[in-house]
Amino acid sequence: MPIADLSLDSFFMPVATYLRSHFITAKAAVGQMLQQNSGVILAHTPNASRISPPFVGGMVPAWAAVEGLFRSLSVEYGASGIRAVYLNTTGIPETSLIDEVWEIHGKAHGIGFEQFHSVMEGMTHRKRLTTLKELTDAAIFVASDEGSAITGTIFNLTAGMIV
Repeated sequence: MPIADLSLDSFFMPVATYLRSHFITAKAAVGQMLQQNSGVILAHTPNASRISPPFVGGMVPAWAAVEGLFRSLSVEYGASGIRAVYLNTTGIPETSLIDEVWEIHGKAHGIGFEQFHSVMEGMTHRKRLTTLKELTDAAIFVASDEGSAITGTIFNLTAGMIV
């Protein structure tokens, strides 16, 4: 439904849930990483925080808030050897909830799952969505010594959907 038709509680539920869970996790990680003077905190969400699709309620503001949290973590803890990186992907077809999520979004747009999937693929430069292996490989790289200059930013894995 349109965002203005949501109740205050319905709008803020994903904002509070996503931001709270990422904050709790980051706080615990920072505590450990400060003791060892190093570490990398990663977060992952889909690209909706950048393309702002309709009918997703508080999800876009929630993911944007998590991005902001990760920038703040990088600024505040970078000098202590802690990096924070936000991984941003397309929807990932192999994930367990994608069918349910895309069915809901398809209905909101008056189209079926397959058509919605095709639309999402068509929005990328390479006409296919990010795979779970691509996300995993990127996370490993970002967390490695080879990725040590990457912090306080979004690592864009959207196959060109966001440029």
